[in-house]
Amino acid sequence: MTMFYRETDEAKVARNAATVFDLHGQAIAWLEEYTQIPFPFTKLDFVLLPGFQYGGMEHIGNIFYREPSLLLEENATENQQLGRARLIAHETAHMWFGDLVTMRWFNDVWLKEVFANFMAAKIVNPSFPKINHDLAFLLSSQPTAYGEDRSQGSHPIQQPLENLRDAGSLYGGIIYQKAPVVMRQLEAIMGETAFRDGLREYLKSFSYGNATWDDLISILDKRNQTDLQAWSQVWVKEAGMPVIKTERGSDGQLLITQEKTARNGSYWAQHTELALFTRIPLLKFPLTFGDK
Repeated sequence: MTMFYRETDEAKVARNAATVFDLHGQAIAWLEEYTQIPFPFTKLDFVLLPGFQYGGMEHIGNIFYREPSLLLEENATENQQLGRARLIAHETAHMWFGDLVTMRWFNDVWLKEVFANFMAAKIVNPSFPKINHDLAFLLSSQPTAYGEDRSQGSHPIQQPLENLRDAGSLYGGIIYQKAPVVMRQLEAIMGETAFRDGLREYLKSFSYGNATWDDLISILDKRNQTDLQAWSQVWVKEAGMPVIKTERGSDGQLLITQEKTARNGSYWAQHTELALFTRIPLLKFPLTFGDK
């Protein structure tokens, strides 16, 4: 690995360089173990650009970063250090998810982004035990996703695209905030081991080639009893989100219903935990919504 930079403060560079190299090395080692695929290319260099408009941008064997994102100040907070680690893990994950296997067309551009974020969290979260990562995920994902998905201008995670000139219009809260929530749900439905093994099969089957979301969901569907094709149709290919209502029935029972908001009339199949706060001890039990 080689790092290229323009920073003239050599003390700052020296203070950060070892950590930057270590974070790339740790991400590569974790991804090789998780995917069971060695680093797919002959090198991994990174270029630190002072005025780069993005936090990072992956290319085969080379990553561009905004320089201040990696060369932190001496008094950097733990959140800034976590942000750097996640950024490096995200861009490194793209070597497998995006470069080793590339979407067939930009309607699936969300796929490489969601897996880069998904893998980055798995890679770095254990190194920051003082942070409540579930709470951080909730605060960074759900409000933005809900804010857009409840509006009339929302769109599916998988969007059609007729011309690459409009590719920039695909990015936003649905790709970067809703998609990670949906992917977490998919892993919870399948279980971590079955989900991981399905991803391994997907990466090996389409290495150095192109694949679609439907290719992946077909592989995962074989490893799970839930109808993932139907799940995908609602959660990935439909805009919007489920609406769950609670009301007290005439007999005093609590009634919980889900509106059929999907265009095809299907329920938004999901597993939900409901907590009831009353004068008696807290009650907590799971609910499963489906078409049955």
